[in-house]
Amino acid sequence: MKFEFRAWDLKNSVMLDHQQIMEKQYPQHIKRDPYHYDVFNDMSILINMKSNFEDVDGRPIFQGDVIETRDSKAQRFCYEVIFDEETSAFMALPFMKGRYGWTVGYTTTTNPQPLKDIVELGAYIIGNKYQNQELYKRGV
Repeated sequence: MKFEFRAWDLKNSVMLDHQQIMEKQYPQHIKRDPYHYDVFNDMSILINMKSNFEDVDGRPIFQGDVIETRDSKAQRFCYEVIFDEETSAFMALPFMKGRYGWTVGYTTTTNPQPLKDIVELGAYIIGNKYQNQELYKRGV
């Protein structure tokens, strides 16, 4: 299994791809000082791990992505992709668009669901929690 990451840089408000993360990390190793800087412990860099799943357009799904299906769109909710450390699995946490923190009622569960199950319903990425804050605010 190949691990791949992306990261949200809080200082510069930009998303870093896997190569950019490694370019931040490995110059320190070239200087023979591997303990000088560790991107994985830098609190201003929020690391997102890539799941083994892709959306309907073939785009890789990462932790922090916001996805929806045709059914969830009709009911105005979507899912935030999270990594559950307890089960070591990627999960999909449902929330109402524009009302993050409000539980989803009626026909679905408020508990995280296995990402695999949501992907099988034809999930597509509509953004991520860092660059698309409007998904979490009222009025969407």
